[in-house]
Amino acid sequence: MNQATYQVQVVEQNSYAFMSIGKKGIILKVVEFAEIREGIYNLGFGDYDFATKDVDDKTVSDNGDTEKVLATVVGIVREFIEDNPTCSVFVAGSTPSRTRLY
Repeated sequence: MNQATYQVQVVEQNSYAFMSIGKKGIILKVVEFAEIREGIYNLGFGDYDFATKDVDDKTVSDNGDTEKVLATVVGIVREFIEDNPTCSVFVAGSTPSRTRLY
């Protein structure tokens, strides 16, 4: 993938964050890997909600940078798998259209 990506920060073990910068401003995005069975991780991804201090995976940001955001998430997954070579990562969207996109 030859797409530009955002700079990523490791927030804590299995949790990464980056800033989406686009037409609606700066939006904090979070990617988290949660172990659902031994060696199998669910990928969680969404906008950080400062009010609830939670990650919202249903928000439609529409910030105009979808390709760069997805390329950044792919890079995070690649790094996670390189750091955990025996694991598997499960990815499904919060809606059917997001699952197709991913």
